[in-house]
Amino acid sequence: MSTDPRLRGRVFYYAGPGDVAATYRHWSKGVDDPSEVSITYSSQFFDALRGRALEASVVASSPVPGEVDDGRIRIRHRPPPEITGGALSYHWTICRYYRRMVREILRDPPDVAILSTGI
Repeated sequence: MSTDPRLRGRVFYYAGPGDVAATYRHWSKGVDDPSEVSITYSSQFFDALRGRALEASVVASSPVPGEVDDGRIRIRHRPPPEITGGALSYHWTICRYYRRMVREILRDPPDVAILSTGI
């Protein structure tokens, strides 16, 4: 990854089920998230943003309520829907969840989208 501080743009990062808002709060203080046993992908993502003129929109499928907006990095937790019923219901529910995610991305299209996991 380039270390050029002139690199500019917007990044969308779908981070998966972790408590990314809490990880960011720890990361912004310069410490690792004590609730995790290893370095999180999201903290590595935040490290990659450091020193660059990049804005980021981060969505996590964490069931823990959480939201952070520091002006440059915006984090939102969007828990996956409860899946009930049979196979058709399962697939329909997943499609609706991802359709909502795509709408969220297209509302303010990023220059780059990183989708690191499913739900």
